[in-house]
Amino acid sequence: MDDTSVFKDMIAVYSLVGFVLSLLLVFRTNTAYDRWWEGRKKWGELVNNSRNLAIKISSMIDNKEDRAFFSRMIPNYAFSMKEHLRGKVIIEELELTDTEKAAIERTEHKPNFVAHSMYKKLHAIKKEKRISEEEFLSIDNNLKTFSDIIGACERIRNTPIPYSYSLFLKKFIFLYVMTLPLGLLVVLDTTHQQSQFSYFTFSSAWKF
Repeated sequence: MDDTSVFKDMIAVYSLVGFVLSLLLVFRTNTAYDRWWEGRKKWGELVNNSRNLAIKISSMIDNKEDRAFFSRMIPNYAFSMKEHLRGKVIIEELELTDTEKAAIERTEHKPNFVAHSMYKKLHAIKKEKRISEEEFLSIDNNLKTFSDIIGACERIRNTPIPYSYSLFLKKFIFLYVMTLPLGLLVVLDTTHQQSQFSYFTFSSAWKF
């Protein structure tokens, strides 16, 4: 029986395993890209929604103090959302009064505090009849979108690729690359050539 017969049979096995491994890697890459792309779309939606809200406030509300309030709070929402998704909001980055700073420090969900403050201001303006019902509903639609956007971003952050899948894939790739030279050992004929080829393949796989 040829000494290399076992290795010859391994070539077919490695070809099949390599195909399966490529499918797993494609799935992993597509999943990671889908998560990135969805997050990118949500951030773009936040930018557009903030612009639309600022335009509506500027055109529907004449009071300078109210307009100044929203000009602070709309950017505050974007900054607080960014830091909230990273784990901790830096209060100093937000443009707040001393009273607002004291209140937001007692709140666990900072973006919700900013959105709640804008809702309170909007309802106060409506009660004073400085905007119509139609204008109120138009602005309310933009404020509701803020909550939808951060909810989607929190879902992406809190649902990572399963750790068991990532660990299995890493170990599988490691074992495949480390044992691959055994399957390729029979490509050359002579013992000396086989030795040189095996060493070259092993070294290349290790560097990879």
